[in-house]
Amino acid sequence: MDELPLQSQTPTLVAIFAAGRAIIAGIRAGIAAVLASGNAYTPLALAGMTEAGLANTLHHIFDFEEHQLGGFLQQFGGNGELAYDAIRQATLGAAMAQNWGEGVFEKTVQVGSQVMTVTGNIINATLYVSNAWIP
Repeated sequence: MDELPLQSQTPTLVAIFAAGRAIIAGIRAGIAAVLASGNAYTPLALAGMTEAGLANTLHHIFDFEEHQLGGFLQQFGGNGELAYDAIRQATLGAAMAQNWGEGVFEKTVQVGSQVMTVTGNIINATLYVSNAWIP
C-alpha cells in the first residue's frame, strides 16, 4: 500500500474545513445584515487576480509581523490563499450589507471570529482587497 493513512492528511483537511466555515460565516453574516437593514444594495463582485498579483497581495498582507495575522493564518493551515479568500468574502459581505459604495475604503471587518482592518477599493461594482491587519 503506497497510500498515506488518513491521519497524515487530517491537519490539511481540518484547515480546509475551517477555511470553508469562515468563508460561509462571512457570507451568512453579510446576507443577514442586508436583510435586517432593509436597504437596497448594488450587488458587488470580487475582483479577479493574476497569479503574480495574488502572490504580491499575499506577501503584502501576511509577510509583515506588524499585521499580527499569524494566528489568523494558522486557522487556515498556513494557506495564505484560503485566508485571503476568507477576508475577501467577509469584506464583500460587509460592503453589501453596509452599502459602502464606490471608492477607496478602510473598514473594520469581522472575518470569522477575528476583527481586522481591511483596505481596498470598489470600482465599477467590483471589490478589490489590498491589505488587512489586526489593530
